[in-house]
Amino acid sequence: MRRDFISKAAPGDDSTGTVGRVIRLLRVLAEHPEEQTVKGLGLKLDLPPTTVHRLLNLLIPYGMIERHPKHPRYRAGGEYFRLASLVLKQFDVAALARPFLARLLELTRESCILWLYQPVNRRIVIGDSLESSHALRYDLYNQAQDRSLTWGAVGRSILAHLSDTEIRQVLASAQPRPTDGALPPTFEQLLPEIQRIRANGYARSEGHLVPGATAIAAPFFNASGAVAGCVGITTPIIRHNMEAERQWVPELITAMREFSRLLGHQGQPRTPERDSAALPIKVRRPKRPGAGFPHVTDLSLEYEERALYERKIGYLVMENERLRADLAKHRPTEPTDEEAVPHG
Repeated sequence: MRRDFISKAAPGDDSTGTVGRVIRLLRVLAEHPEEQTVKGLGLKLDLPPTTVHRLLNLLIPYGMIERHPKHPRYRAGGEYFRLASLVLKQFDVAALARPFLARLLELTRESCILWLYQPVNRRIVIGDSLESSHALRYDLYNQAQDRSLTWGAVGRSILAHLSDTEIRQVLASAQPRPTDGALPPTFEQLLPEIQRIRANGYARSEGHLVPGATAIAAPFFNASGAVAGCVGITTPIIRHNMEAERQWVPELITAMREFSRLLGHQGQPRTPERDSAALPIKVRRPKRPGAGFPHVTDLSLEYEERALYERKIGYLVMENERLRADLAKHRPTEPTDEEAVPHG
C-alpha cells in the first residue's frame, strides 16, 4: 500500500545549481514536444548557450536527452519516456483528483463527484466522490455510476468540449430527461448553452437528473488537450443560494485548471472542428455592480435569485402534496354501510 508523500519545494530553490538547472531543462523538454536548439533552450531557461550545452552533454549518456543525428537539435530521450511511464503507472486519475475534491468539499460542504469521460461510448462514469456531511444529500455514487452527456451539468460540461459532429451523435441517441420526460434538445436548441459553457468554463443545471437538485460542473483536460472528465458539485435546491454559487464557481474552475496541469495539459483546451466556431458567443453578465461571475442564463441576477426562491417554494409545495398523497394511501378507511358488521 502506497504511503502518501508530500513534496515541498520552494520555487527557485537550487535553481542556479546544477541539479536545479537539470530539472528546469527536463521540464522545458517535457512541455515542448518539438525539438529544441541550444539557443532556444538558453532563451527559455535564461542561461548562456555554453551552460545549456554542458547540461545536455551531462544527460545524453544516460538516455534522458537525444540529439538529432544530422542537426543540432535536442528532444527528450528514450530513458526519459521509460521513467515517465513507470511513474505514471503508480498513479490513477482518481487518486490525483482526491486532494482537489477534498478542497472543494471543505469550501462548499456539498457532495463533490469526479466524473471520467469514456470516448468509446461517449458516456461518463463516477471515478470518486466525497459526500456532504448534511443530513439531506444525494447518494449519486450508488444511484447512477454511468450517465449520458445529454442531461445535467456534469454531462454538458464535457459535451461542450466535443466536436459538433460528436455532439450531434450524442443528441441523436439521447433519451428523454429522467425527471420529467422532456425530449432531448436538438443541436440548434442546445447550441446557445454549449457556447456559454465554453465561454464561462463551467455548466449549471437544475432538476435534470434528480428532482429538486442543482449542480455545477467544470471539466478537466489531459495532456493532449482533450476533455477527460469533470468534477460536479450537487446541492438540494432548498439549501442552495446564488451567493454561495458565485463563490464556488471560480474556485471550481481554478481547481480544474490546476488538475488539468497536473495531468500534463498546457494552455487552452484542444478545439475540435466545429460548425459553430464562427458564431458569436453571447454571455450576459449580472446587472448588479460588482456581482462577479457570469452565469449560464440570460436572466439578470435579481430575477434569477427571485426565480430560484420561487422554485424552492414550488418544490416544497410539490413535496408536501406528495407526502399527503402517500399518507392518504396508507390511512385506514372507515367501512361503508354495506361493509359494517351488524350489531345484536
